[in-house]
Amino acid sequence: MRTFLVHCILISLVVTNFIGCATKQNDLRKTVLETKGPAWSLKNPPHKLVVAVSPAGKTLRIAGSSGLLVGAVIDASVNAKYQDKLEELLKDYDPATVAREIVEKRLREIWGDGLREVSPLTSVAGYRNQEDAQRARLTRLGKDGITLLTDLSLTYGIYGPEATLAAKVSAKVLRVPDGKIVWRKTIVAPFGPLLADARLKDPTDLVSPDVSSGLKVNEDAVKYWLADNGTVLKESYESLIDGVVSAMLCDLQVSENAAGYYYLGKHALLRRDYKTAEEYFHKALQKGFHSSDATDGRSIATAKSGNIKAAIELTKQTCSTDPQHGPSWYNLAWWYSTESHDLENARMCYEKALSLGMPTNKKIEKILSDNAAQKSRR
Repeated sequence: MRTFLVHCILISLVVTNFIGCATKQNDLRKTVLETKGPAWSLKNPPHKLVVAVSPAGKTLRIAGSSGLLVGAVIDASVNAKYQDKLEELLKDYDPATVAREIVEKRLREIWGDGLREVSPLTSVAGYRNQEDAQRARLTRLGKDGITLLTDLSLTYGIYGPEATLAAKVSAKVLRVPDGKIVWRKTIVAPFGPLLADARLKDPTDLVSPDVSSGLKVNEDAVKYWLADNGTVLKESYESLIDGVVSAMLCDLQVSENAAGYYYLGKHALLRRDYKTAEEYFHKALQKGFHSSDATDGRSIATAKSGNIKAAIELTKQTCSTDPQHGPSWYNLAWWYSTESHDLENARMCYEKALSLGMPTNKKIEKILSDNAAQKSRR
């Protein structure tokens, strides 16, 4: 009897928690969608893409304070070289204006023509602190008929020695005029294919030391963004901004955008939340996102969770249905060589990946070379 009661209590708690989670999600969605006076602000997006590709500062930072000044000088010189090239290439292209247009377009899909743009909080002049300035701001907005405010900020650029294009959106939704935060989130994600050997790290983090790429900037990676008069960079940047903003709206429970779920999956990968990443990539697939890219993400999340065999099987399916998708062949080569030690398949997949334009990998090549040397000695 006691066992039965315990089971009943546990079931009751599970059901209660489930209903509670669902209620919170439904309440959030209802609060956001049914507000009578929605507004948004975007805080000072940069008019230039950030260029922070030099590894010197991070590397010398490990040496302590003695290396900071030297690193900063080298960083400034290296980054300025590439920044100048980008500015000359992009000319009249303004990333801030483009980002604003993308944000507004996505927000109006949710709130319609009743959505208003307001000025962000950029100064505390005349007030004791930021809290007082924000309180006064919300009071003014409330008198103007605004009931819900979405404050956003965006960071974007090309980061790290591998020249990774990445963006970060920070957002919070506040009730007006009392200022209660009903939702907040920071989403960061890189643009481009998901590779099994990639380091899971926030590309926009310019503080943490990182010597994994050595002391050289990958010139080929930088040149990729400079090619075709910047067309590839512009298109990739716009797709990236649309992706992270869509991800924000998916997390806010007011959108089911396929790209949004894909970028939430990328963000979850960077946070090493592999189970959540798998779920988001699966949702992206269900909503019709480019199947190969989303399946690559799901496979990597599966592998990071420890199930290499399942990851390989998923990726083999992608290679079968989309044989020209280089990242999948590359990922198979990585797992075959470093995890399952199936070097015959590793060599075949690696050669296929290279033929499709994927980058070389020193670790895979060393494993394959050592194996070939062992065979020749027999």
